[in-house]
Amino acid sequence: MSFAYKAVLLLTISFCTATAQFLFSSYAKELQTPFYFKQWLTYSICNPFLYAGMLLYGMSFVMFVMLLRVMPVPILTMSIVILLTVILCIYNSFLGERLNYIQYIGLLFAILGMVGLNWKFD
Repeated sequence: MSFAYKAVLLLTISFCTATAQFLFSSYAKELQTPFYFKQWLTYSICNPFLYAGMLLYGMSFVMFVMLLRVMPVPILTMSIVILLTVILCIYNSFLGERLNYIQYIGLLFAILGMVGLNWKFD
């Protein structure tokens, strides 16, 4: 599997997962309180955000399994976490949510961890 193909799969997995989380957030924001099972079930069955999110998560899972065959688990997982975090930071503006400085420091540590995992001493 070529580097370009792996990179495209990594980006696609991250985009699909982040978009699914965005869709689930949109779905959850419309849930009404107090919680009634029958009302929730009706709302869930008729909600396209829920189905789209599940479809995107399923696609991410299949691509993740494909990459597990050719990439080491730590590098694959850290790559997806970093890309996912960056995409979710972009989506936060759509949701009207803000990140604090501790969360930005966490993103920096994740990026440094990825660099550390890829560093080779020869």
